[in-house]
Amino acid sequence: MNVSTRRDWSWLVLFAFALVLRLVWLAVGPVVIENEGGAYTTVAEHLLRGEGFASVYGVPDTMYTLMYPFMIAVVTFFTGNSEIGMRLTSLLSGAATVLPIYFIALTLYGRSAAKIAALLAAVSPLLIGFSLAGYTETPYMLFVMSGTYFTLRSVELVHLRYPVLAGVFWGCAYLTRPEGIVFAGLAIAAIVVTAWLQKQPWRKAATAALLVGLTTAVLALPYVLYLKEHTGQYRLEGKNIINYVIIHRMEAGMTYNEASWGIDENLEEGGPLLTPINFATHSPYPVTFSGLFGHLPQRIAHNASAYLQEFLPSFSYGGPVLLVCLALGFFRHAWTPTRLRGELVVGLIGGYVLAIFMMVHIIWFRYTMPFFPFLIVWASNGAQEFCTWCEQTATGLCTAPSRLREFAERWTWRSACFGLISVFAALGYVGAKYNSDLTQGYGEYRVLKDAGLWLRDYAPNTKKVVMDVSTQVAYYSGGYFGGLPNADSALALRYLEKKAPDFIVIWSGSLEKRPYLKDWLEHGIPSPHAQLVHEAVLGADNRVKIYRWH
Repeated sequence: MNVSTRRDWSWLVLFAFALVLRLVWLAVGPVVIENEGGAYTTVAEHLLRGEGFASVYGVPDTMYTLMYPFMIAVVTFFTGNSEIGMRLTSLLSGAATVLPIYFIALTLYGRSAAKIAALLAAVSPLLIGFSLAGYTETPYMLFVMSGTYFTLRSVELVHLRYPVLAGVFWGCAYLTRPEGIVFAGLAIAAIVVTAWLQKQPWRKAATAALLVGLTTAVLALPYVLYLKEHTGQYRLEGKNIINYVIIHRMEAGMTYNEASWGIDENLEEGGPLLTPINFATHSPYPVTFSGLFGHLPQRIAHNASAYLQEFLPSFSYGGPVLLVCLALGFFRHAWTPTRLRGELVVGLIGGYVLAIFMMVHIIWFRYTMPFFPFLIVWASNGAQEFCTWCEQTATGLCTAPSRLREFAERWTWRSACFGLISVFAALGYVGAKYNSDLTQGYGEYRVLKDAGLWLRDYAPNTKKVVMDVSTQVAYYSGGYFGGLPNADSALALRYLEKKAPDFIVIWSGSLEKRPYLKDWLEHGIPSPHAQLVHEAVLGADNRVKIYRWH
C-alpha cells in the first residue's frame, strides 16, 4: 500500500472540479426541499431557536441522529436560510467525498487510478444529484469513505494519527446513521488481524485499536446520553424497533404505507411513523429471535435480486461502463499480498455497507448509495487497465514515424480515459434524471413550496400542526408536521377529530399514499370542521388544497 511521496496537488484540483460541478447544479437544479430534507432542516431550525434536538413532530427526536441537522444548523447560522444551509451542507459533503475516494484508490492502485476514481466521483450525475438533496446518505458517504481510508492506513501501524482520525470519522458516521457504530469494531478487527498475520508488535496494534475505539466512543457518548434522557434506557439508537414493527406488519400482509402509517378502530397508532417517539423503546410485538431473523433469508434474497437486476446494472450507476471496469479491475492482474491486505480491509467495510441494505424491509435506491463510492474505487482500477490496454494496443499497431508514435503513446491513454468517463457520465445522467429520490426537488413539487410559503404568511404561528403525507408544506410554513393516517375515510376523520390539527394538506401527487385522498381532493373533506382556505394549480394535473381544521 505504499505510494509515491512525490508532491502532487491533483487531488485539490479534482476537489475544486467536483465543487464547481455541484455549484452549477445548485444554480440550475433543485427548487424544492425533499421530504426527508424538510425533516432534517426543521430539526436544524429548532436547534438554532434554542429548542433543542426537537423533531419535525415537535417532540424530542429519537428516530434521527444529530450530525446532519447539526451540520445544517452550523451552515444556516452563516447563511440565514435553512434551505440554503441544507443545500450547502450536502454540496460540501458531496464534493469532499471525492477526496477519500482519491486517496483510497491511490493507496490500493496508484496515482493514475486515483485520478480516475476522483473524476468518476466528480462527474457522476447520481452523486452530483445527491450532493444537493436533503438525505443523510451524502454526509454518510463522506464519513464512511474517510473512515475507510484512515483504517486502511491504520493497519500499517506507522502513525498514531491514522487510528485517531479513523475513530473521528467512524464516530461521525454513527452520529449520522446509527448502524455506523459497527464500523469502529470492524476497524479494530482489521488492525488486530492484520498485525497478527504480519507478526507486528502487539503493543502497537493494541494502541491503534484502542485509539479507534476510544475516539469513536467519545464522539458517540453525548448522543447515547441524550437517548438515555428521553427513553430512560442506555441505547445506541432509537429506530430499530420502529423498523422491527414495520417489518412485522408488512410480513403480516400490510403494504408499506399501512405498516408505517396505519391506525386501528380504536384510533391507536399501529404505524410507528405516526408517533416515532412512542416506538423508540416499545414494540407491540414480542422481540424474539424468530421475529428478528425468521424472514431474513427471504428479505436478503429479494433485496439481492433487486440490487443485482435493477440497481447495479442501471444507467444511474454508469451501466455497462461500471460493470466492465469492475471486472477488469478485479481480474485483469493477479493480486499481490499487499493488494490482498488492502482489498480485504476495504472489502470488509464495504461488505458491511452492502449487508445493511440487503437486510432492510423495503429496498429503495438511496439505501444503496453508500456502497456506490466503493464501486467507483474498484472500477477505477479497471478503467486504468482499459486505458493502458488501449495505449499498448495503439503503440503496438502504430508503424508511423517516431514522432507520430510518440504522439500515440502520449495521447491514446488520455483519450481512452476521457471517452470512458464521458460515457459513464452520459449514462449516469440518463439514469439519475428519473431517480425518484432526486425528482422530489424538481419543478412539479414547486406547488408544495408555494403552498407552504402561503401558509407561513396566513398563519405565522410556529406551533401550528400541518397534517400531510410529506414534510415540505410543514417545513416551508414554519410549523410542525403530523402524518395523515392510512385508513378509510371515516376512520381517518375520527382520527383528525382526535388529533385536531391546525391544517390539512392534500396534493394530487400523493393521492396513492392514502386511500381517501383522491376523494377528498375532488369533493372536499367531508367534515364541518374542515374549511378550504387555499387552493393552487400548477399545470393541468398538479394541484394542492389546504384545509383549516376548526
